[in-house]
Amino acid sequence: MNTVKKLPDYAVDYYVGGLTTRDALRGSFNFYRALDTTTAQNAARQKAGLLTLPVLAIGGEESIKDGAGVTMSRAAHDVQTVVIPNCGHWVAEEAPDEMLAALTTFLAPYRDEGRSARPRSAA
Repeated sequence: MNTVKKLPDYAVDYYVGGLTTRDALRGSFNFYRALDTTTAQNAARQKAGLLTLPVLAIGGEESIKDGAGVTMSRAAHDVQTVVIPNCGHWVAEEAPDEMLAALTTFLAPYRDEGRSARPRSAA
Protein backbone atom coordinates (compact mmCIF):
# COMPACT_ATOMS: atom_id res chain seq x y z
CA MET A 1 0.00 0.00 0.00
CA ASN A 2 1.29 3.44 -0.94
CA THR A 3 1.65 6.11 1.70
CA VAL A 4 0.51 9.54 0.60
CA LYS A 5 2.49 12.38 2.12
CA LYS A 6 0.34 14.36 4.52
CA LEU A 7 0.29 18.11 4.07
CA PRO A 8 2.13 19.87 6.88
CA ASP A 9 -0.08 21.64 9.42
CA TYR A 10 1.16 25.08 8.29
CA ALA A 11 -0.06 24.36 4.74
CA VAL A 12 -3.48 23.18 5.95
CA ASP A 13 -3.77 26.28 8.16
CA TYR A 14 -2.83 28.50 5.21
CA TYR A 15 -5.46 26.99 2.90
CA VAL A 16 -8.20 26.93 5.53
CA GLY A 17 -7.39 30.49 6.58
CA GLY A 18 -7.45 31.66 2.99
CA LEU A 19 -10.85 30.14 2.33
CA THR A 20 -12.70 31.31 5.42
CA THR A 21 -13.05 34.99 4.60
CA ARG A 22 -16.25 36.26 3.04
CA ASP A 23 -14.48 37.41 -0.13
CA ALA A 24 -12.64 34.11 -0.51
CA LEU A 25 -15.85 32.11 -0.15
CA ARG A 26 -17.61 34.35 -2.67
CA GLY A 27 -14.77 33.87 -5.15
CA SER A 28 -14.69 30.13 -4.55
CA PHE A 29 -18.43 29.79 -5.08
CA ASN A 30 -18.24 31.94 -8.22
CA PHE A 31 -16.30 29.12 -9.86
CA TYR A 32 -19.45 26.98 -9.60
CA ARG A 33 -21.80 29.82 -10.50
CA ALA A 34 -19.88 30.28 -13.74
CA LEU A 35 -19.99 26.63 -14.85
CA ASP A 36 -22.68 27.20 -17.48
CA THR A 37 -20.68 30.07 -18.98
CA THR A 38 -17.42 28.13 -18.77
CA THR A 39 -19.00 25.11 -20.45
CA ALA A 40 -20.23 27.28 -23.32
CA GLN A 41 -16.80 28.92 -23.67
CA ASN A 42 -15.10 25.52 -23.76
CA ALA A 43 -17.51 24.28 -26.43
CA ALA A 44 -16.73 27.34 -28.56
CA ARG A 45 -12.99 26.78 -28.11
CA GLN A 46 -13.33 23.15 -29.16
CA LYS A 47 -15.04 24.20 -32.39
CA ALA A 48 -12.05 26.44 -33.13
CA GLY A 49 -9.76 23.41 -32.99
CA LEU A 50 -7.36 21.84 -30.56
CA LEU A 51 -4.48 23.73 -29.00
CA THR A 52 -1.26 23.28 -30.92
CA LEU A 53 1.15 24.07 -28.09
CA PRO A 54 2.50 21.27 -25.90
CA VAL A 55 0.64 20.74 -22.64
CA LEU A 56 1.91 19.09 -19.46
CA ALA A 57 -0.80 17.49 -17.31
CA ILE A 58 0.23 16.44 -13.80
CA GLY A 59 -1.82 14.34 -11.39
CA GLY A 60 -1.24 12.60 -8.10
CA GLU A 61 -1.46 8.80 -8.08
CA GLU A 62 -3.75 8.86 -5.06
CA SER A 63 -6.03 11.53 -6.53
CA ILE A 64 -6.73 12.36 -10.17
CA LYS A 65 -4.07 10.00 -11.61
CA ASP A 66 -4.04 10.54 -15.40
CA GLY A 67 -7.36 12.41 -15.34
CA ALA A 68 -5.74 15.77 -16.08
CA GLY A 69 -4.12 14.28 -19.18
CA VAL A 70 -7.35 12.65 -20.31
CA THR A 71 -9.17 15.95 -19.92
CA MET A 72 -6.47 17.98 -21.67
CA SER A 73 -6.32 15.53 -24.58
CA ARG A 74 -9.77 16.84 -25.51
CA ALA A 75 -8.31 20.34 -25.82
CA ALA A 76 -4.78 19.86 -27.20
CA HIS A 77 -2.91 17.77 -29.76
CA ASP A 78 0.33 17.32 -27.78
CA VAL A 79 -0.38 16.31 -24.18
CA GLN A 80 2.24 14.79 -21.93
CA THR A 81 0.89 13.27 -18.73
CA VAL A 82 2.84 12.69 -15.53
CA VAL A 83 1.34 10.78 -12.61
CA ILE A 84 3.31 11.35 -9.44
CA PRO A 85 3.42 8.31 -7.13
CA ASN A 86 2.49 8.50 -3.45
CA CYS A 87 0.85 11.87 -4.02
CA GLY A 88 -2.69 13.11 -3.56
CA HIS A 89 -4.41 16.29 -4.69
CA TRP A 90 -1.85 18.88 -3.54
CA VAL A 91 0.97 17.91 -5.89
CA ALA A 92 3.15 20.99 -5.44
CA GLU A 93 3.06 20.68 -1.66
CA GLU A 94 3.18 16.88 -1.37
CA ALA A 95 5.82 16.19 -4.01
CA PRO A 96 7.66 19.42 -4.85
CA ASP A 97 10.83 17.67 -6.04
CA GLU A 98 8.92 15.31 -8.33
CA MET A 99 6.83 18.16 -9.71
CA LEU A 100 9.93 20.26 -10.35
CA ALA A 101 11.55 17.30 -12.13
CA ALA A 102 8.47 16.88 -14.36
CA LEU A 103 8.41 20.61 -15.17
CA THR A 104 12.16 20.72 -15.81
CA THR A 105 11.98 17.76 -18.20
CA PHE A 106 8.95 19.19 -20.00
CA LEU A 107 10.42 22.68 -20.36
CA ALA A 108 14.03 21.65 -21.16
CA PRO A 109 13.67 21.70 -24.96
CA TYR A 110 12.19 25.21 -24.84
CA ARG A 111 14.78 26.46 -22.39
CA ASP A 112 17.59 25.17 -24.60
CA GLU A 113 15.90 26.57 -27.72
CA GLY A 114 15.56 29.96 -26.03
CA ARG A 115 19.22 30.02 -25.04
CA SER A 116 20.42 29.39 -28.57
CA ALA A 117 18.12 32.08 -29.94
CA ARG A 118 19.43 34.82 -27.62
CA PRO A 119 22.17 37.08 -28.95
CA ARG A 120 25.44 36.70 -27.09
CA SER A 121 26.74 39.75 -25.34
CA ALA A 122 30.14 41.12 -26.25
CA ALA A 123 32.69 40.26 -23.60
